[in-house]
Amino acid sequence: MKEVIGTFIRECPQQSRKAADMLGAIDELLDDSVESLKASISEAIDRRHLERLEELHALVKSIDRFQQKLRYYIKLLDAGVKAEPATYELSTPEEELATALSGSRIVVRVCGELIKAATIKELLQGVLEVLDSKRKLDQLLPSLPIATSSKRYLFAWEPIHPSGKPFFAPMEYGGFFVELNRSYENTISVLRKLLGEMGVDFAVVWRSG
Repeated sequence: MKEVIGTFIRECPQQSRKAADMLGAIDELLDDSVESLKASISEAIDRRHLERLEELHALVKSIDRFQQKLRYYIKLLDAGVKAEPATYELSTPEEELATALSGSRIVVRVCGELIKAATIKELLQGVLEVLDSKRKLDQLLPSLPIATSSKRYLFAWEPIHPSGKPFFAPMEYGGFFVELNRSYENTISVLRKLLGEMGVDFAVVWRSG
């Protein structure tokens, strides 16, 4: 499969980006499904429906196994995108790159600036700070709240999801809230799509592992 994806990236670079975005969206929906299943599991425990409980646990495990494979494919696609021409190899000095990678889990480029992050919080906060410094944040604010699925917001004026549930890990920035309870794959996929719609350059420069 790794060789097939490599060929796909080389022959169809634009489609590979779309594929990564689509897989990221599926991963997001599966996250929502797991949250719903956890609620059903709690209900089954309260009502002592042991057969139902066993069935739900098996379903959660199956989704988890599928998501592991899905995220592996997303990671391969992201790795292919970062390896295309016009990435850091052509424009960033080696010493700058070495400094950027130090202590980070991921490095992205936004508006020509490198952002290194060891956590989802550092990644999203770094992106927002760059947008703010480039006076691009005003393009984002009129679109709030910004949803990543029917049940979840990424950015919102209040830390409440469409489902009515509070943000799991809220971060306040510039008067609005950011949901930090996200996987790296989903975050990268959403940022690529959102910033692309704003006409802002975004690229994954490096990822650990």
